[in-house]
Parts: sequence; C-alpha cells; structure tokens
Amino acid sequence: MYALRCTFGLSPEGPFLFVEQWYTLSMNKRPNGRPTKYSPEMQAQAEEYLETYADLGDVVPTFVGLAIHLDVATKTIYNWATEENPNFLRIFTRVEQMQHRGLVNGGLSGGFNPAITKMMMTKHGYDEKAKPDESTNLASALALIAAKLPG
Repeated sequence: MYALRCTFGLSPEGPFLFVEQWYTLSMNKRPNGRPTKYSPEMQAQAEEYLETYADLGDVVPTFVGLAIHLDVATKTIYNWATEENPNFLRIFTRVEQMQHRGLVNGGLSGGFNPAITKMMMTKHGYDEKAKPDESTNLASALALIAAKLPG
C-alpha cells in the first residue's frame, strides 16, 4: 500500500507543492519505524506466561500481566495479535479464554469480589441489564395466559 505525503511551501519563485510517495505496510505503520521485538523467544516467554501467571502473582491472566512479563508496552500486545501473527494471536485468545473462565469460576464460587468480577466480565460481553423479551413483558405474558383460558 502506498501513501502520499504532501508539503506546501513558499520559495522566492513562488508557492510550491512537494508530493512524495512512500511505501507502507499499513496506514498505521511506517517502513522506517523501529523493528519489532517479537521473536521466537518472545513467543516462548508468552507461552510461559500462560503456564505461570499464578506464580507471578496474577489471579487471572491479563494482557497487562503478559506485557509486564514480556517487558513491552500493553499496546504492543494488541499490535502483535493480528492475522499476520497467528501464533501470538492464539496466545492472545488463550489469555482472554483463561481470564473468562477464571472470572466465571471465581465469581460463582464466591472467591472473587462480586463488584470487580462484574466489572471485568463486561470485557467478555456480559452486562447486568435484562434484555426485554416476551417472557419479561407483562402485556405479552397476560396475552399468553388469556389465550390459554377456555372460552
């Protein structure tokens, strides 16, 4: 993918426009950026985190915990979790799954603070709002009962 960089200016000859074409891998990445720290060693350390997060003091695995373990910024964890990097994407997904499972089990067993568990579960698609449907709508419920009455 190519991007254009334009520079406007004024010279003794008059105004000018300089247009430069440069190659980028994506609109957010520049070819002259810092090389990635991701390597097979980072992959191994990330897999190690999945096995040892509890020993490292994390109650459930987190992306922040993984970032600290790898000594990178949390944003880097999100940047590495792409289709172009399927091995790391698998670890990223595994952290989400293990966190979800730990929160559900800890919340149901009473091992976790309910307010914190509820807040963290919103990251996994849960919310406490009841969704209106036929079973919660009083008018619909009364209509169903009335339809079943004889006569």
